[in-house]
Amino acid sequence: MNGAVLREPYAAFEPAAGNPFRDDFPATVYTDPEVDPLWWKQMQSLIRDGELVVPEGEYFVLGDNRNHSKDSRFWGFVARRQIVARPLVIYFSLTRPSTTDVEQTTLQAADDRLGHDREISSRLAGFARWKRIFHVVH
Repeated sequence: MNGAVLREPYAAFEPAAGNPFRDDFPATVYTDPEVDPLWWKQMQSLIRDGELVVPEGEYFVLGDNRNHSKDSRFWGFVARRQIVARPLVIYFSLTRPSTTDVEQTTLQAADDRLGHDREISSRLAGFARWKRIFHVVH
């Protein structure tokens, strides 16, 4: 991407309570009980000048929801031999209600993506991110 910013109007920032481990990574103080203790010990030996050095043949994997993902920050690297494929296409992308969405009505539960209080055409138009479906990644 060469530093380009993607225009993704569906992306929304959802604030979360502060977490020193997540927000100032790599942390030098063990503050989050969800961090694997063996990973914590290994990570401390790989920090150089405040940066985490990823060993050759290993990958640091991040979730797409920084505030809520349990990813390599919590359990460590992924070895290249454990990666069996590359992403090719986004085959489907649901619209999911979030805390940044317009408030749900009392007739429509937050997890009811199709809803029951709207016309079928409205339900079909709004339950998926149609512009992302079958988007080629590589």
